[in-house]
Amino acid sequence: AYRAINLANHIIEKVPGIVDATDADKNRMIGSAYFIRGLAYFDLLRVYGGVPNKYGTLGLPLVTTPFTGVTENTFVPRASLTESYQLVETDLLKAEEMLLVSADRSQASKAAARALLSRLYLYMGNNAKVIQYSDLVISDANYSLLPDFLAIFSGKLTTESVLELNFTSTDQSGMRTWYVPTSKGGRGDLAAHTSFVQKAQADPSDIRGTLYAFETNAGIYYPTKYIKAGNIDNVHVLRMAEMYLNRAEARANTDDLDGAKADLNLVRARAKVGAVNPADKNALLHAIWAERNLEFAF
Repeated sequence: AYRAINLANHIIEKVPGIVDATDADKNRMIGSAYFIRGLAYFDLLRVYGGVPNKYGTLGLPLVTTPFTGVTENTFVPRASLTESYQLVETDLLKAEEMLLVSADRSQASKAAARALLSRLYLYMGNNAKVIQYSDLVISDANYSLLPDFLAIFSGKLTTESVLELNFTSTDQSGMRTWYVPTSKGGRGDLAAHTSFVQKAQADPSDIRGTLYAFETNAGIYYPTKYIKAGNIDNVHVLRMAEMYLNRAEARANTDDLDGAKADLNLVRARAKVGAVNPADKNALLHAIWAERNLEFAF
């Protein structure tokens, strides 16, 4: 992550000085760098930091200038959790400002920045901003909830994806290797707990429950979302289902229970399961969290 951050820092510092590049090209490169830096810090924060006003006070060592070698100045102390989240927010807002509207799902775009801001503001507890940025992505004609859940993974760069890392036979992702057991040509390091698979398959109508297989020799379940031969599966970073579930959670938190249920049940309908009608806000939030668990597992 810090290698990516350092590369982004170099781009942010040096690209403005390129004399034979257009302003549009410079904005695209710098905006992409801000996006990558914001994404990297946000991922690190969720692992090593915490959630504002929920858990933790320490953030990350915030490095915003490029370096070419390790010196004593490289060892930056950890900033506060608040300062760290503020940097992510600033970076993603700059990315949103500089990046273009684009239907290219394999590179940073204005919609990708907005989708990640929706996720960020959910962690920051800013429900109005979650709704604002989710709305912007949902209303973008380049993106839509793909009717066929299985096609998200059997295909590539579908309308479901806001950002997807694109891999080929010459530039492999390795996803299949990690998930598939040794008898199928993989390593099988990332198995699925039996209890989770039972939950995913509790409703026989739920299409998501079909994306697990059982390896008899090892006695384990494994996910089959990423199963393409040659390790050419793409990696999904931001999907439309998350935008609806982010908005559902923010709507529930602001007592728009009907709006939250509508978003939740749209995702459920795509998974071929029936609508739910939780009795109160607490039950509704738990239903949204349970849906995230099934929708984004593995």
